[in-house]
Amino acid sequence: MSAKLFSEKTERALLGLLISKPHLTKRVTGTINPGDFYFKENNLVFQAILNSFKIHNSADEILIAEELSILSSESKEKMFSYITELMMDSGIETNIEKYINIIKEKQQTRSLESTLKESISIVSSSNGNSVSELIGQVESKIYNVTKNRELKDFKNVNILTEEYQLKMKKMSEEGYQEGLRTKITSLDKKIGGLKDGEFIIVAARPSMGKTAFALEIAKNISVVKNVGFFSLEMPAEQLIKRMISSESMIEQREFNKMSQMSQISNARLTTSIDKIRRLNLWIDDSASLKIGELSWKARKLNSLHNLDLIVIDYLQLIESETNTRDNRQQAIADISRQLKGLARELKIPIIALSQLSRRVEQREDKRPQMSDIRESGAIEQDADIIMFLYREDYYKHDEQSTKKPMSDLEVIISKHRNGPTGIVRLGLDLTYGKISSMNSMQRKGN
Repeated sequence: MSAKLFSEKTERALLGLLISKPHLTKRVTGTINPGDFYFKENNLVFQAILNSFKIHNSADEILIAEELSILSSESKEKMFSYITELMMDSGIETNIEKYINIIKEKQQTRSLESTLKESISIVSSSNGNSVSELIGQVESKIYNVTKNRELKDFKNVNILTEEYQLKMKKMSEEGYQEGLRTKITSLDKKIGGLKDGEFIIVAARPSMGKTAFALEIAKNISVVKNVGFFSLEMPAEQLIKRMISSESMIEQREFNKMSQMSQISNARLTTSIDKIRRLNLWIDDSASLKIGELSWKARKLNSLHNLDLIVIDYLQLIESETNTRDNRQQAIADISRQLKGLARELKIPIIALSQLSRRVEQREDKRPQMSDIRESGAIEQDADIIMFLYREDYYKHDEQSTKKPMSDLEVIISKHRNGPTGIVRLGLDLTYGKISSMNSMQRKGN
């Protein structure tokens, strides 16, 4: 039988989890049945867990082995050995719902395959029955497969309204803020923070400050929240150097001359390194990632650390699962759609950086537009927020602009599904890669 019709690893993970943590049995009772397990021994173990819990209100390995010896013809010692193996394969508690869903989906797929084979047999040996009679028989069999499926994707508007009313009350009484704050004040005021399930695109031409902007947000949020950062373009060490430089306001080239630094600079550098070290930030710098592998890593990291934000640098470097080199637009569409789905599944915002096409360079006004995003159609549709980064002095080649350390950075919010669009003006210190709001820049300049 095809491996797509069962998952031994998932069955063992769920059973091992239930044996290791008996209190979880209450959560699975009524949601999954022994018959949902493909392997007979797993079917028996789950039945033994249910029986033991029903009789003793507990289901440790000794009680389960006792029940198994009754259910099967195998010896208690052999059953105890198998239970020990399952405990070693125990899954993660936060993934229990996923294990249940996988096992049930596999069982439904097996039932559907069996039903379709029976349906073909019914049609092949119709014995003169009319088409309507044949359809009726086939429909009846398929209904028997689907009738036990849970209708859990719909929520009554009464429940939804009540949930939102509670959220409004919390916001009013406790000062609760719905969006995740980037701590870039002017940006937070404009977009209201980053919302759960949002897919956010930050797009710009090379050297506009995309990575500096993303790092600033990741660094600010990871002080108290958990952030995953996928850096497909830049090694993790380079990201760390950038963050230390931004935090300490010391140029990266000075890091190799610590012995020559002043006492004050050395202390500032040490303090900044200590601050970066305490961030709740996890970096994956794999140079080549397919969207499936990236999604798996994100889910795994989330199961271990309950992520609050994911940042991807950058979208066009992700590879599609299908061989679509001849149609890169379709590949990007698939990647974009999966990232949007991942944000909703994990219930956290995902920021993906994106490159702009060279067309922007050919216009007199070089401020980016939607059509400048490479393979833009699906990205424009899927994204909840699209922000473009633009620095006017990047295109000025006079000596004064070249020597200017502080650059005016425009964050052009061109799409905001649930809020206003407009421009947020920030500053980018080109020496240290430091992002700051305009008011703080002006105070420094006064």
